[in-house]
This record gives sequence, C-alpha cells and structure tokens, in this order.
Amino acid sequence: MLPLLPAGMRQAVWLQSLMSVTAFLVLFWMPYLFIRAMAGEARPGRPTLGFLFFVGVAILLALVEAIPLALSHVVFARGVSQAGAKMFILAAGVLSALLSVRLLPLYAGTATQLLSPFQRYWWAGLRGSALSLAALMVGGILIGAALQVLIPATGSAFTLGNIVLSHAEQSVRAAGFLALCGVSLAAAAHCAQLQGAAPPR
Repeated sequence: MLPLLPAGMRQAVWLQSLMSVTAFLVLFWMPYLFIRAMAGEARPGRPTLGFLFFVGVAILLALVEAIPLALSHVVFARGVSQAGAKMFILAAGVLSALLSVRLLPLYAGTATQLLSPFQRYWWAGLRGSALSLAALMVGGILIGAALQVLIPATGSAFTLGNIVLSHAEQSVRAAGFLALCGVSLAAAAHCAQLQGAAPPR
C-alpha cells in the first residue's frame, strides 16, 4: 500500500524508518519464522546463532537472484522493444531460479540448524533431486509471469481498483514466497540425510 500514498507522505522520516524496519522483517525474520514453523520448531520466531548464517545466505541468495535482472536493465538501456524487454525479464528470472537452486538447502538449513555452510557434503545431498528443484523453481517463475499478465500492474492513483489489484499482486507474491520456503526446507532435509555428513545440530 505504501507506493499508493502521496509523494509527500512517502518522504516522511518516520515512514522511511518504518519501511526500513519492515524490509528487515520481510527479508530476514519472516522467512526465518516461516521456515522454522514449517519444520515444527518449538519457538520458530526466536533467533538463534543460526540466524546470523541465515541472514548471510539470504543476502547471497538475493544477490544471485538480482544479478541477472540487473544485467537485463543494461540491455534495456541500449534500447529494446517492449516485447523484447518482457522476454529479457522472463529469461533473467529463469536464470536467477537456476542459479539459486544450489543455495536452497542452506536457505532453510541454516534457519533450522539442519545444515551448516561449512559442512562438506551438503551440496552432494542434492544429487538426483537438483533437476526436480530446478524444474520447480523455473515453473514458479513461469507461473508468476503468467499471473502478472492476468493481474496488471497497479497505477499510482489511490483508487479502489488499484487497491484491489495491489492486494491480488501481493497475495500471489506471498504464495510464491511460502512455496519457496517449503521447497527449501525439503531440500535441506534431503541433504541432512546424506551419509557421511555431520548429524543435525
């Protein structure tokens, strides 16, 4: 809802501070909470030492996902058609999904303390299932692209139609976010069962 507020109100210091706190909660604490809740942790919202590792992996995952999109904007600057721009965005999203597959086990594994970034065999635990994970990630990107066509971007006007569209768009994003948490947790549990790896802490 914040992008729909008048420009003068969006620049208020208290609102900027609120947005910073909200960004931290959405990027770090909320996925940490949901992943631990899915894993059945007794106190899912209580940060542990693993939270520090989780934040590091979350930042790395965000960078991996953002780099292809950033490169696509370089292509936009050189001038492409609107249809070409959409195809570049879609291709960048698919590439981001493929690159982030390897980090999925650690994304949930550091939150639940099933995996450590320093564990030698965590990546080998994805053998035989990496292709399925990649298909799920790419499938999610394609579904999201299809939904964006069905749900057009909201305008800047504070109207009932834009408010409804904004809620619909964010609901789709929330569903994708929860699906990512679930897939990551499944990947972490699979890796933790690898013979020769350190037992869950």
